[in-house]
Amino acid sequence: MAARARLLIVDDEADNRRVYGDLLKAEGYAVRRAASGDEGFALALESPPDLVLSDVSMPNGDGLSLLNRMRAERKTAKVPVILMSGVRTDPEEQVEGLEQGADDYLPKPVQPQLLRAKIA
Repeated sequence: MAARARLLIVDDEADNRRVYGDLLKAEGYAVRRAASGDEGFALALESPPDLVLSDVSMPNGDGLSLLNRMRAERKTAKVPVILMSGVRTDPEEQVEGLEQGADDYLPKPVQPQLLRAKIA
């Protein structure tokens, strides 16, 4: 079976990368994982994904920096980005992410059925 879409999960927490990645792989997506915004940007440039799911609060390149770098790069400017955060969940912080170009902003923990629906 061919993968539905290529997703890149960027999160500094290994458990989150594993849980979200396994969930989305089970849905038929091809999943790559990165532990920082810097690593995620390198992977996105190497092979642009169909969608990026990124944590906001990370060392070594946070999610907003990743988003800004992707939007500034021709190869990745149009790749949809969904930001997630368990820390930066105030409405003002979510609006900031959306105003900077995120396609969606989800508070963690994200319910699996909601995540599947947002990605679809």
